[in-house]
Amino acid sequence: TICQTCYRSNYSKLKRKGNCSICKITEHTTWSHHNEYGRICGACYSNLRIKKIKKETFSHYSNGKIKCASCGYNKNINALELDHIEGKGNESRKKFNKTGGWSYYQKLKTLGYPEGYQVLCSNCNKIKQIEVDPKGL
Repeated sequence: TICQTCYRSNYSKLKRKGNCSICKITEHTTWSHHNEYGRICGACYSNLRIKKIKKETFSHYSNGKIKCASCGYNKNINALELDHIEGKGNESRKKFNKTGGWSYYQKLKTLGYPEGYQVLCSNCNKIKQIEVDPKGL
């Protein structure tokens, strides 16, 4: 038994029972309902949101078909990266005050997907980086 004051102050830390339909975990601090998967834990919900914004961004910058602009690779979205066509990705991330990843994709979405980006696979992106700056090895 726990008093109401302690319960309220520790509510966000309490593990509540459930059954995540994705990872099958039975206890978690947060639960959400997803239209497709039903009741899922907070970690799985967050992962689904991240994948969704990544797919939306990559789909936009590769004209609806998620693939590398250089070699056409399209087997796994995790092997694809967003590339700044003119380089200077560091400056862009600092300007938007984002470190990269899904928060950067979200910022691009709120700005209406500005021009100057393309989707490249990891290999093509690294090759481009080396060709532009040979000291980057």
